[in-house]
Parts: sequence; structure tokens; C-alpha cells
Amino acid sequence: MSHWQKVKLNLTCSLDVLKRALGNIMPQWAEHIKVDPSGKLPIHNSYTNKTQMGFDLVVPGGSNPMGGLIPGVKSAPGVNFADIGMKRQGDGMWAIEADVSYLRGITNLEGQITSEVAHMRQKALAKLKGLEIVNEDRGKDTSSITIRTPVTDQHRVLQA
Repeated sequence: MSHWQKVKLNLTCSLDVLKRALGNIMPQWAEHIKVDPSGKLPIHNSYTNKTQMGFDLVVPGGSNPMGGLIPGVKSAPGVNFADIGMKRQGDGMWAIEADVSYLRGITNLEGQITSEVAHMRQKALAKLKGLEIVNEDRGKDTSSITIRTPVTDQHRVLQA
């Protein structure tokens, strides 16, 4: 039975940010992730044994017959069967195609990607504004960032 999913994420970001987010989520994937800004990467669906073209980012799986698809690419740890493919949609949002039931060490891939990009965005905004990141806390299903911001005069508590 196939667990193949095609999901449009409520996510807009650059291809570089997407790649870094996946690397943050699963560091062991970082050296295996392949990107092509022109969107011409193939993915392999092990259930249908078909190859699909047109992806911007691919995390290769264990059943990908790499001969000729993406030369020199080894499967990423924990991606046991079908590849993970991501492509930018016409509206700038990202879509993911994967057999998530055979991923090891990760659950709710779509939610984790969206959450990680949001986390990265908040850190980048804090840095841009010159604010201090005091604490970062990452749990299994949640993450939080504590940022120290200056108190403006209108918010100061005056002591008499």
C-alpha cells in the first residue's frame, strides 16, 4: 500500500533557506540534499517504480536507481525507500512529494519544515534589528526563542 503524499506547504522561502532548514531538521541529510534552481531534478517513487521530473530539491531515498538519475548521489540516512522531492509552485509556495511512512527518525515532515523556516526567520529578524537572542529552546514538537528587546521611554515604568 502506498503512503505517497503530495502536499502543498504554506511556506515561501528561498531554495537555500529550504535546504538549510532540512539540514537543521536532519543534519545527516545535509550532504545528500541536491538542489537545482531550474527545477529539473528527478525523484523516484518506489511504490509505482516511476521517475518524475521537475523538482528543485531532492533528498534521495534507498530505492532510487541512481544510475543516470543524479550521478554520484547516495541515499540519505533514514530515507528508506522513495525520494523526497520539493518544488516551487507558481504562487511561490513549496510543495513536497514523499512516502513519509518510510522515513526514519522524523515525523510530520511538513510541519517540521514549516516550523524550522519560521524559527530561522525569527532569528534572522532579530539579528537584522540588532537584538540579542537570550535563549533557544527546541522540543520535539515546539521551539521557542527568547529575544531581548530595548524598552522605549513610553513603556518604562517610572518610579516616584
